[in-house]
Amino acid sequence: MQIKEIISWHIRIPLRAEFVQSGNSATHSDSVIVAIILADGTTGYGECCPRAYVTGEDASTVLAGLAKARKLLAHTPLHSIETIREFVEERLSGHLGLAATCAIESALLDAFSKYAQAPITQLLAFDWPERIRYSGVAPMRPLHKMGPFLEQLRQFDFKEIKLKIGNCLADNLATIKLVKQYFGDHIRLRVDANCAWGLRDAVEQMPALIEAGATVFEQAFPPEKEEELARATALWGHEAELMVDESVTTFQSAERLIRLGIGNRFNLKISKHGGLFNALKIAHLANRNGIAFQLGAHYGETSMLTACGIIFYALSGQPVAMEGAFGAHLLASDVCKNTLQFGKNACIDAPAEKMSPLGMGYEVAPELLAQYSPTPYRVYNTLANNKLTPLKQNKNENL
Repeated sequence: MQIKEIISWHIRIPLRAEFVQSGNSATHSDSVIVAIILADGTTGYGECCPRAYVTGEDASTVLAGLAKARKLLAHTPLHSIETIREFVEERLSGHLGLAATCAIESALLDAFSKYAQAPITQLLAFDWPERIRYSGVAPMRPLHKMGPFLEQLRQFDFKEIKLKIGNCLADNLATIKLVKQYFGDHIRLRVDANCAWGLRDAVEQMPALIEAGATVFEQAFPPEKEEELARATALWGHEAELMVDESVTTFQSAERLIRLGIGNRFNLKISKHGGLFNALKIAHLANRNGIAFQLGAHYGETSMLTACGIIFYALSGQPVAMEGAFGAHLLASDVCKNTLQFGKNACIDAPAEKMSPLGMGYEVAPELLAQYSPTPYRVYNTLANNKLTPLKQNKNENL
């Protein structure tokens, strides 16, 4: 499999509703899409969602990382799934950011499946699941603005919802009460303070929120306050799950958290861990140590990362919850022709019927890449000078 060219796009798609959480908000998606073009014209696509507050990356650092990776790619024979796995786990680790690694890995897997004319299910030895159920996410809103948003969410049969919360206990309790008015007392609730708490906040809020029905607390403490998270785990870990998100990125960080008893549930994300293979390593580690894990999602993921998540679901031993697959429910448009999103039952039924037969299951529409990224970049070309340079817009017509 000889790589001829690498092209990337910084994608910003308008969101149908503003995504708000403690510390930041967004009205557009924020992804980097990578195309790896082989000598025979076969093209594989990959996606990542760099987040500075998670892995320290943004679109510019991902582009810089891709430029660095071109030398490694040029001198590495990639003739099997195992060589791709080794390249990702051994050669890219330590050289590239995790998000950039994710984009390259998924593009390589997509290209290799097409090049080898072998379904990804055969190459990775799994079967598409019959159904995947997803949980809902309710961004932060003033209480008087929550009703219309919850009314929209109620059209889907969610069994579990994640609430973005803040530091005011009264507001958080009122939000939980309102959610139950819309979904009933049976709804399972996860709450996400998004690193906004200290131990004093936990002492004040966790007992009351547990009594109100919260069963999972996601990354309440900043990563640098691990001692406080460990203390909270010891105090309330028998009543609720204290889930780590930003604190777990690499396999080494997952090992350390388990060893020190910090948190008792992991929120894994394909992009923040450096792709499918690295996320699976952490999932298998969690399984061996009795740690529950779920697959989370960054806001604005397209069907590309949703497809990667479906493969993760099939290979990981089934996470306790799945986030994402919002597709056109959240995005003004996807960049894939076969949009992957949950239906009214909050599930993706029969994913195999929606997936492309070759590649990672998604079918990218180049014209949409052009629409949402006015300037694509050539990262690598065997016939060019190998500098990171903007491409003319009509370059997309050849992809």
